[in-house]
Amino acid sequence: MEKHGSFGIFTFSHYDDKKTIFYDFSKLDAFLDKLNEFGLYPAIELMGVPQGIYERESKRRFGYFWADLTMQLAARYLHRYGMKFVLDWRFETWNEPDLRGYNVLNFTTEEYISYVQSTRLGLDAAGRLFNNQLLIPLRGPAGLFKAELHHPFCWEILELCNKRPRKCPFEVLSFHRKGSGARADEILDGGLQLMDQIWERFPNLSGFKVSNDEADPIAGWSTPREFQSNVKYGAMLVSTVLQHWSAKFQGRFVNLESISHDNAFLSYHPFEFNQRTLLARFEMNETHPREVQFVAKPVYSALGMLASLGPLATDATFEKDNLSYVISYDLEPFYASILLTQSNDTFEPLKKRTALSLNITLPTLSSSSRIAYVVEGLQAGLNDPSGVWHYYGRPPYPTREQFAEMRSAQFLTPCASSSSSFVNGPWTSRVNREVVGNTTLVKFKTTIPTMTNPTITSFVRPYFEGEKFSFWEERLGYTFAAFDVTEDKVKKAHLALLGGSLLHERLKLLFPRQELDSASYEEVITRLTTHFDRPDEWGEVVHHARFHSLVQQPGQTLKQFVRVVKLEAQFCTFGSYAREAIRDRIVVGVRSDDLRNLLLADQHLTLESAERKVAIWAMLNKS
Repeated sequence: MEKHGSFGIFTFSHYDDKKTIFYDFSKLDAFLDKLNEFGLYPAIELMGVPQGIYERESKRRFGYFWADLTMQLAARYLHRYGMKFVLDWRFETWNEPDLRGYNVLNFTTEEYISYVQSTRLGLDAAGRLFNNQLLIPLRGPAGLFKAELHHPFCWEILELCNKRPRKCPFEVLSFHRKGSGARADEILDGGLQLMDQIWERFPNLSGFKVSNDEADPIAGWSTPREFQSNVKYGAMLVSTVLQHWSAKFQGRFVNLESISHDNAFLSYHPFEFNQRTLLARFEMNETHPREVQFVAKPVYSALGMLASLGPLATDATFEKDNLSYVISYDLEPFYASILLTQSNDTFEPLKKRTALSLNITLPTLSSSSRIAYVVEGLQAGLNDPSGVWHYYGRPPYPTREQFAEMRSAQFLTPCASSSSSFVNGPWTSRVNREVVGNTTLVKFKTTIPTMTNPTITSFVRPYFEGEKFSFWEERLGYTFAAFDVTEDKVKKAHLALLGGSLLHERLKLLFPRQELDSASYEEVITRLTTHFDRPDEWGEVVHHARFHSLVQQPGQTLKQFVRVVKLEAQFCTFGSYAREAIRDRIVVGVRSDDLRNLLLADQHLTLESAERKVAIWAMLNKS
């Protein structure tokens, strides 16, 4: 987590009789304690000044002031959090110092160089205070490296480093290269061009690690852009990371240490979703105290998917139709994470389904070994809280229900898991395991869906629990008519896609997979309406009575009975007792006395073990 202007968070406290400077770090302590609590590592820009001291100190002892300030900061937190934690922080010099908007202290070139060298001395002093051999890395100059006439600071400091590489204050050379807002590959191309220019001019720096720590699609975080509100932005960042990784893997960018994105800003009305941020912020200024609510944008989940990659990885693979993927893994214990993206950057998406098969060969596993997996996806139109917000007219202060609806669309969609392989909306995923000779072959097949028609998506929001399903379906029907959607198969796909997570969950319970494939759209709607639209006069007692009277009917399979019990439980107010209530109703309601006795014999019976025993019984007895 990067913090601009860290020196501005704490304040000057007092001098002692020897003119030693003391600072009040209480606010910065509280901020860093919170980051530590969440397991986050800060990237601290040594930028800004504590109030009430710079004017005096800069005139009398400029270099000492910056060295002492940096030393006190680093030494304080080495002792507060320990060496292991603080060495994972990133210390960096002044952000884009050549820009007038950032050079608020009006550094001259000589003063800027003195500032950089002094911060290096301060970090060295803090390291010696804690451990005589401790080196705290410094990154910089964090510049744009445009024309030297207008950007002299960064070019001059590299000139000095080239003359005396061992005296260079930086361990990692950082720069900023963004795109024009069109394509993800502009960022990589711009970085490679800059490095060619720097290595040619400063050959003694060719061994330094480098980092593009503002690898963004376009400059100007606050400028509203539609693509930054939806999955396109997340897909662009994933593409950017995969392209840079591939360039490093292939040796084209071997010095690359890291890239990062400058998007930890707080959006403001009326651009809650459209600015370059991870979260949409809604601020209720008239409440007491003032209330702030956040909704995660798709880019937040996209970065979470990147964070789930393993420590080892293959080269990124780039296929036709803008499909790319990377396979990452760890060895002890074995863990694999495969990330796929189909991105057309900021342009209109391809309306095409893509089928992909991946085979993973493992050493033969023992019969007791278990392979667990989960498949999750981000899909335009499905994981789109901004679409819900637009549906309601972009309210500055959404209602509780509107927030809940936006949040129901804010995170990844589960597509399959080792406990249930299923179809979720437009996604189809299957994972099979086969033993072939001395190896175990894991076959993964998935279908990446077409992009949903954005016009239909904007007209139909997800179904929300408690509303009349017939009213929601009527609105969906009008939308189908307006856009000439007539085919049953397409209607069912849109229903699963647009209905949201609640509707999809109930579809799985109401219809086994094969039954849903063969059912007509009208049959699906009829069953959903019967399920959701209960008579208004039915209260808690009626719903509980219906649930407790459930028994397996003649001709009803065990699987169907369990499904009915789970469905009826949705309308009861069991709270934390729900799983036990479902378990007990299954035990009491099965027709077979032998099966009931088998279930009752298990003194530690859970809902999961009850379902497993029922499924095995049904298979053995064909019931």
